[in-house]
Amino acid sequence: MKVTSPDIFYRTVLPGITGEFITELDDCIRLLTLIAQEQDADLFKLVIFQDPGSEKELSLREKYASDALNGIFPEKSPSFVLVCHTPEPGFAVACEAGFVKRGSCRTLFQRAGEYHYVIFEWPGFRELWASGLRKKNDADIFEDSAEGAFDEVHAILEKEGMNFNHIVRQWNYIGGILQHNVICTSLTQNYQIFNEIRHQYFQKFLTTKGFPAATGIGNKFGHVTIDICAFQSMDQELHTFGISNPSQVNAYQYGQQVLVGSPILSHQVKHPPEFERAKLLVSRDQIRLFISGTASIIGQETIGKEDIEKQTLCTISNIEKLTDPENVRRCFPGLPSGSFTYSSLRVYVKQMEDLEITKSVCRQKFGDIPLVYVVADICRDDLLMEIEGEMIFIPTT
Repeated sequence: MKVTSPDIFYRTVLPGITGEFITELDDCIRLLTLIAQEQDADLFKLVIFQDPGSEKELSLREKYASDALNGIFPEKSPSFVLVCHTPEPGFAVACEAGFVKRGSCRTLFQRAGEYHYVIFEWPGFRELWASGLRKKNDADIFEDSAEGAFDEVHAILEKEGMNFNHIVRQWNYIGGILQHNVICTSLTQNYQIFNEIRHQYFQKFLTTKGFPAATGIGNKFGHVTIDICAFQSMDQELHTFGISNPSQVNAYQYGQQVLVGSPILSHQVKHPPEFERAKLLVSRDQIRLFISGTASIIGQETIGKEDIEKQTLCTISNIEKLTDPENVRRCFPGLPSGSFTYSSLRVYVKQMEDLEITKSVCRQKFGDIPLVYVVADICRDDLLMEIEGEMIFIPTT
């Protein structure tokens, strides 16, 4: 096989047998190994959704998952994270898995302390996937946890000769995202505290124009965990473009009225969420589009309050407008003729009772695309659901 660029595909895996966490996770890992064998591929990324009863239980589950993955994939343990989101009814575990076809690139399975991460290398390019980055033995102070997570991101990037400029996609799992904490004597929402700390790190380490695509989603317990995907061009041309939605204000341009809480004492204003609605990656061999967490927002206002069907339809409409090739060409006029196709989708629903309506609408719109549904807090009190995804561009032949 000619080495050109990573040939990546995704699968959603639910256990074939029901039981406790360990039973279901073991079965998911069994199914993942079968997919890898059948597709001649390596598992490089694994997001395990589950709902532990305590931080101690989460820690035990993380150790079990690490030991199990190291045992099954001793030389090729994937980058993985356990996220505290409730899977759909009937399951204790749900998995979102990324695979890379063997021989499509050079795949390096690396380790830094407790973290497993993966590097793809092909002529002129490198791609890094790292998951579960957080401050271990989290302090009770939320901002310490957020700063610790960004410190871990910086350390992994620095180890690989990369920096914040190379991040194209970021997942921010934020403990108690809608809760309020006191920071510098100001009562501020955890999500806003996270945005302030993200701003500080981007101010310090991000020197290029624009931001990564990102999701900011709730997580159980008080800590912050970050996953990243980063790209580096060695001697070939690599372009990244932030893609805007004409129906939405860019998140990093939100006005003060939609940001919750008081400004932190040392600031005159609250800093908005610094991410692009989507990030287009254009390299020699492929065009990929990373879709940020997208919700029922027009302009900067929530649409369809207390109406899950309306919010789901509005969210899907936003994604369709965002990813329409004509819209992408506004930011990248060089986009050839062709269309985008979904590689994966993830759907977050705030309330379990809204899940079936959301699934019904999504099935009609998305068909058989690899898709996982989980229950999690969304970044606004009045938002009921959110969708994110990844797409690849197929040129017209």
